[in-house]
Amino acid sequence: MDKIIRFLILVPIAFLLLALTRMPYGYYDVMRIVVSLVTSVFLIKECIAFFKHKTWERAVLWSLIFVGIVLLFNPLAPFRFPRQTWTLFNIGAAILLFIYFLSYEFKSTPPVGDRTDQNRELKLITKIGEHSDLLREALLTAKSSVVIASPYLSQNAMNVNTVDERIKAAVARGVNVKVFCNPDFNDGSQKKVQDFNQCVQYLEGAKAQVYKRNHHSKFICVDSEWLVIGSFNWLSAANNPRSIFSRKEVSLRYSGGDAAGMVSDLRGKYRW
Repeated sequence: MDKIIRFLILVPIAFLLLALTRMPYGYYDVMRIVVSLVTSVFLIKECIAFFKHKTWERAVLWSLIFVGIVLLFNPLAPFRFPRQTWTLFNIGAAILLFIYFLSYEFKSTPPVGDRTDQNRELKLITKIGEHSDLLREALLTAKSSVVIASPYLSQNAMNVNTVDERIKAAVARGVNVKVFCNPDFNDGSQKKVQDFNQCVQYLEGAKAQVYKRNHHSKFICVDSEWLVIGSFNWLSAANNPRSIFSRKEVSLRYSGGDAAGMVSDLRGKYRW
């Protein structure tokens, strides 16, 4: 059903492009009705997405664009512009709607028997290697933001995962990388304090934003798409299961429809 709704946006695009040719006057009245009605459908959809998931970046942007299109093409109080001006408006609106069509977000839910680990909404993570893979995946696939909460920091752990290089590569793609750590858990001796400060410099040198907060949480949030929460210290845990510092760690990865709302709740709690 969601895929059918997505292709509905092509209808006003077709009307807008046909309007660039010489058409009967009545055609333009019909075009205004079609463009306004269909755009209103997607305006409502984006408003619902905002109030349900608090997805500011996408929902607010497209809601404002759709409001502008609905007002411009409304059939109740039509604007009167020269044909050349309407040509520009028609082309601009068609381009914006086509961009929305290409970026349309929908989630298909395959039958339970056909689900794989990659598209399963909820997955249990128990192995150290799996945790390290998730950290690398987060920095490699993020589109806009990665938030890492790791109260403890270890230079050795970050070196093993080449965290600095991966953060730099993510930042170069335009990804905002934030790290939450806790200096209170990294004190007790001058060496620990020195190591902690070096880790902070290491992260900031890679262009990550480091926040020193009183917390004991361990999680990763990737955009508003998926998150991992558990016991694993992402930037300090030993990566060798045979190490004397290695511990049994368990986390849950979630990528379902409520992920955006969960990320929003964490954003409000940790103020990023």
